[in-house]
Amino acid sequence: MSQHCSHVVSHANSANFFDASLEGAILEGAQVAGTRFGGKINIKDSDWTDVLLRKDVRLELCRIATGVNPTTGVNTRESLGCQ
Repeated sequence: MSQHCSHVVSHANSANFFDASLEGAILEGAQVAGTRFGGKINIKDSDWTDVLLRKDVRLELCRIATGVNPTTGVNTRESLGCQ
């Protein structure tokens, strides 16, 4: 059974998302400077619209990005600016 995050993330400066589930999260415009992502992070169906990410972080997230956010209707890969 899939569980969707019901939270909107707005500030995650210097957070550590290691083996975290952000499935269904809405991160639109979130401030994530210094945030670390790693391990088996789940970003399925999350919305990253207007989130500024380092290029290396964006490329890694694009590698695992899938789905469409159930609340905003935004495609995860598109919100990350994946090619």
